[in-house]
Amino acid sequence: MNSLRLKFLGLGVFFSVILNAQINVLWDAQYTSSGLNQDIASIVKLDGSGNVFVSGTSFQTGSNSYDIVTVKYDNNGFQIGSPAIFNGSGNGIDEVRDLAIDNLGNVYITGLTTATGGNVNYITIKYNNSLAQQWAVQHNGPLAGSYDEAYAIAVDNAGFVYVTGGSDFVAAGSDYYTIKYDASNGNIVWGVQHNGVSNNIDAATAIAIDASGNVYVTGRSFQTGQDLNYRTIMYNSSGVQQWATSYNGPVNSFDSPTKVKVDGSGNVYVTGFSYGGQLLDNDYATIKYNNSGVQQWAERYNGPLSEEDNAYDLTVDNNGNVYVTGRSKGVGNGQNITTIKYGSNGGSPKWLNTYNGPGNGFDEGRNIMLGNSGALYVNGTSAISGTNNDYITLKYDTSNGNIVWEARYNGPANDADQAYSMDLDANENIYVTGGSKFPGNGFDFNTIKWCQFETSAGQDTAICVGDSIQLNAIGGISYSWSPSLGLSCTTCPNPWAKPLVTTMYVLTSTNNSGCTDNDTITITVNSLPINSIVANGPTTFCQGGSVTLTGPNNMNWLWLPTNETTQSILVSTSGTYTLIVTNINNCSASAQQTVTVNPLPNVDAGLDTNVCYNSNIQLNATGASNYIWTPALGLSCTNCPNPLAGPLNSTKYFVTGTDNNNCSKMDSVYVTVKVTPTSSFLKTSDTLCLDINPNLGLLNTSLNSTSRIWYFGDGNSSTSLNANHTYSSIGTFIITLVAINATCSDTAIDSVLVKNCLSAIGENSLFSDLTVYPNPSQGLITIQFTAKDNYPTLVEIADITGRIVFTQSYSPMHFKMHTNIDLSDFNRGLYFIILSTKEGKMVEKIIIK
Repeated sequence: MNSLRLKFLGLGVFFSVILNAQINVLWDAQYTSSGLNQDIASIVKLDGSGNVFVSGTSFQTGSNSYDIVTVKYDNNGFQIGSPAIFNGSGNGIDEVRDLAIDNLGNVYITGLTTATGGNVNYITIKYNNSLAQQWAVQHNGPLAGSYDEAYAIAVDNAGFVYVTGGSDFVAAGSDYYTIKYDASNGNIVWGVQHNGVSNNIDAATAIAIDASGNVYVTGRSFQTGQDLNYRTIMYNSSGVQQWATSYNGPVNSFDSPTKVKVDGSGNVYVTGFSYGGQLLDNDYATIKYNNSGVQQWAERYNGPLSEEDNAYDLTVDNNGNVYVTGRSKGVGNGQNITTIKYGSNGGSPKWLNTYNGPGNGFDEGRNIMLGNSGALYVNGTSAISGTNNDYITLKYDTSNGNIVWEARYNGPANDADQAYSMDLDANENIYVTGGSKFPGNGFDFNTIKWCQFETSAGQDTAICVGDSIQLNAIGGISYSWSPSLGLSCTTCPNPWAKPLVTTMYVLTSTNNSGCTDNDTITITVNSLPINSIVANGPTTFCQGGSVTLTGPNNMNWLWLPTNETTQSILVSTSGTYTLIVTNINNCSASAQQTVTVNPLPNVDAGLDTNVCYNSNIQLNATGASNYIWTPALGLSCTNCPNPLAGPLNSTKYFVTGTDNNNCSKMDSVYVTVKVTPTSSFLKTSDTLCLDINPNLGLLNTSLNSTSRIWYFGDGNSSTSLNANHTYSSIGTFIITLVAINATCSDTAIDSVLVKNCLSAIGENSLFSDLTVYPNPSQGLITIQFTAKDNYPTLVEIADITGRIVFTQSYSPMHFKMHTNIDLSDFNRGLYFIILSTKEGKMVEKIIIK
């Protein structure tokens, strides 16, 4: 929101507005009698419905005299009905001094009238709300040819009317005379005379009534040796004096009160002017009394030149602070409007404000009021060069005395304009009346309604390119925003604004009184930052690698999803990294960088293993696409997944596997070279007699073995170091000893013949001329023999473990047998051919190479 100081000149109006508020003349109502006559309004009051009543003195050509004229306006400034004109019976000067309105809207005025015979009397008139006169009563003092002038009027909550002023009494001079009237008919309820202590000039000038109907009047009262003093009196509602007290200034001279107020606690406040001596001249003099009439404090104000300082009005807030206004002579600048705030305990002013108008001339505060908001208003007259006097209205901040705004009214004749009265409504619209000079008319009643209204468009703000912000008008009921560019609406209180460039929007608001105000809000559109992410290397890499991502300089940085706030971050995991940068204007931009981290291949070289000395073992690497083995010593290949390894010494082989993403990982396998054992044994016999002692003893003579397995050829085995075995059948049995050292082994083979030594036919008698050839063989062998008889012969072939790997039954022809057997699919090694008939068995060795 921008603070405005606006000056509007036109239609006779000038006003200067400080601190955002706008002051409008909602209407300007004139009343003029015919011709170049003097018509000056002196009082303005509002009724409960907002109607405006103005009363003053106007020269009427019909009566050829000055009469009391009262005009009614509605709240929009339109005159309602004809003015009420009162011309006294003496057809002379009739002047209004004060006006009051009761709760029913009846209007009461008081002042003076010229009666028949030339006497001047109190005049009090009641009008209904339509200004139809209900009654008019006069007070004529008892002294012949007396001058009786009413100055003030008030109405209590019960509708009774109170008037006070000065009235001539026989041998007593002028005295206070206060009257209570029955509002229904104008009859006097009571009238009270107060003759001052010196039986001289006494005149009441102001009146106030409290909530209990007690009446307080003040005025000037002559006292011998003291001249005129303030004289303040309290009456109860029956007109019985409760107390009377005087204030005499410091030099026993002229002291004249102008206003009396009573607060909710019954404290009474009086202000006016008091002569301070030849060097000081008149001073403000403000006094506080308690409800018993005991003075609580009296404060005087002497202006900077110690010249004429006159207070005209006062008001009191709910905290007992007292506000006084009037005029005071300034240094080099004529009379100034001087407004003072006193605390409830008096003492030094809480603040003092002196207003010197632009004409550096005569400035006078006549009225002071507090609004419902607590703001303070002063009204009066202020000189300005070239336009003579103007109406002046000031609004103050009661906390510090600063002027919130000033509003001036210069009439159409650009001549003297004198304001005399002010009133406020609940919305603190201000009604001012007085006399203003109009071309061709002379001075006329001129009543204006100031509408004060403050609207706010909000604080100036900034957005970023592409953003929008919601504006919010405060105050008013209708709105207009301009320019329309970028606004979602122009007549709503809270449009969305999305300008493309920095824009100042002007808000014009109107309140329910028709008052308008302007405010501006500037939306600065800031550019977005330029954002980019720079990587210090490839953004696709293998697990274990990293890349540094860096944002632009001179920013605030926020990396997501890591929430880091540094310019650079080190990234080692896959993901999309977003960088939000914010510049000094709080504008942000984002950029993204995708980082791909490929996993390392799951390279596995296999479990550590053993290999027998001078043997090979096949290694097998998995998990990658390409492999490199080191060291190369003992390997059949170094770039294949499964080389044969035949190291002479135990070796740790390393394999580096690389996948299709060019990611590599290393694994190792330890190949332990084991010493190959030498298998050998001794047996106790080559032949055993089943029917005598079939037990065979075996002695292990192997070297470098850590374990062994014996195979006895009859399906039995043993792992003992040395073996004893008892056979249970006849035949030739293959004895095998497998000597073991880790995974290395060696085999020793022998046989034993088990027979019945007492009754069996020997094996050699079973077959004659047994031949197996070739031996050794590459696979194809021939077996031929001559059998003892023509019984079928079972041919079995056993490996070195005794496992039967071939079985075939043959029937010799004429005792002769000749057959070919293909062993080429058998593994290389030693095999045993076992020939069996029902008469016995015979074993022959053969080697397949």
